[in-house]
Amino acid sequence: MLAYFIVFVLLGLFISKAVKTDKTSVAIIIAIAVVWGLFNHAIWGLVTLGELFLGYYVGKAVLKN
Repeated sequence: MLAYFIVFVLLGLFISKAVKTDKTSVAIIIAIAVVWGLFNHAIWGLVTLGELFLGYYVGKAVLKN
């Protein structure tokens, strides 16, 4: 479980740095969470959504370059 947390937070960080527009980034994050929720239980999709947004906002707020 900790491994998934780290992977999805790092993926959120990567999305915050790789994708330029916020609207596209949010769409990618939601798509990843929906797909993860479809292949696993729906609650894990919601957890993934939170982890991706955590990484995304850390990337936007803390790692401004």
